[in-house]
Amino acid sequence: MIPVKRETRLLSVKENRTGNLADVAALISVRNVYSIQDRCLEEEKEEWAYFRLQTVRGGWKIFSLSMGEKPRTGGQNQMITVSPRLDSPMQTRSISQQGYRRDLAVRYADIHWNSPNPQYRYFSEDNCTNFISQCVHAGGIPMEVSNNPGKGWWYQRRGGRGDRWSYSWTVAHSFYLYLKRQRSDGLRAIQMESPEQLDLGDVICYDWEGDGRWNHNVIVTRFDPNGAPLVNAHTINSRHRYWEYKDSSAWTPRTKYAFFHIL
Repeated sequence: MIPVKRETRLLSVKENRTGNLADVAALISVRNVYSIQDRCLEEEKEEWAYFRLQTVRGGWKIFSLSMGEKPRTGGQNQMITVSPRLDSPMQTRSISQQGYRRDLAVRYADIHWNSPNPQYRYFSEDNCTNFISQCVHAGGIPMEVSNNPGKGWWYQRRGGRGDRWSYSWTVAHSFYLYLKRQRSDGLRAIQMESPEQLDLGDVICYDWEGDGRWNHNVIVTRFDPNGAPLVNAHTINSRHRYWEYKDSSAWTPRTKYAFFHIL
């Protein structure tokens, strides 16, 4: 991999002052352009930079700096309602008789990687599985609807804050378990042995600590010239990111991966 260009943009700033101290959280967008085998590729992601500043002799001095992939909001997984847009219809049409439309799933992932679809709830702390479920459904995989949030794979829009959803739609570990189960219709998947066996629109699950609790999901949206998947995701918003995630603050040497091919 040969670096070609790197661009960084400031998206938003949050500040909290107490006396002569200030805690600043800055959301930044990073765009990397790199070359593999004479082919230029582009990766984008958004991440948080945290500064602690103190007034010194009439000015500000940075005392600490750290990077993170989630906003520090005291652990609250806040549900945010996004204002509707005319160009963001909810994907409800089932085209399962045509098979999984990988092109539509990837198109949805590229449109909404950093622009949430207002037809769904957006979870500020952990939206990764909600986003991947939307992508797969946009590819024509029908929901398995139930009145029990512990069963099926579904999202019900009721307007306002009355929307309901299954655990498998929004929780990373529940989605992993749902993919593992055998079924004759709906969302069916086969677990593969390596990332090179995946296709566009397939899913990778991540167990950061290797403890059997699956924490994160992404969708394959490109491949590099070596055949390695590049993925889109939320939490942190990412587009065409290298699948291993070793640049993530959540990654550990114990991280395990599960590769699922959607049927």
